[in-house]
Amino acid sequence: MNHDRVILEILGRVATLEDEVAKLKENMTDGDNPNLFSSSFFSSPASSKKDTTRYLFKGNAYGKGRLVLAVVKEYVRENPEVSASELTLTFDKTLQGGSFGVVRELEEAKAVYRDYQRRFFAAPDEVIHTASGDCVVCSQWGKSNINDFIKRASQLEFEIEAVGGR
Repeated sequence: MNHDRVILEILGRVATLEDEVAKLKENMTDGDNPNLFSSSFFSSPASSKKDTTRYLFKGNAYGKGRLVLAVVKEYVRENPEVSASELTLTFDKTLQGGSFGVVRELEEAKAVYRDYQRRFFAAPDEVIHTASGDCVVCSQWGKSNINDFIKRASQLEFEIEAVGGR
């Protein structure tokens, strides 16, 4: 049995379920079922305050996801012979904390996530071109996972400074 394929299929199913829950959340009102579907069921006061911290990298200010994209692009620019597998090892999937990882090969992202364009930076100018193939960078970043990525970027000698926001 090909365990990698099974895992990828399960991850795809999880992503689909997450999308369905998000759609349900968007379409629900407090009147649907006040005990189960109130807005407090889906968010706590702590999570309702959006973190708007911006990050300064190479003279530009970025939000969390765009910061990750800029750092990975710069890493590849500085290391033009890096392969897709080396890139995914350099930016280990645990840095992102979810099932998406930091970097995925484009074809893998397309195969696993029906909505990969929502979960990864996949526009033509955002795709990362490595020596062995194209990759995409995850766009799912928040207050809870950006610090691990910044620590890794610092280990790679990239300077990032948090500016503004909360």
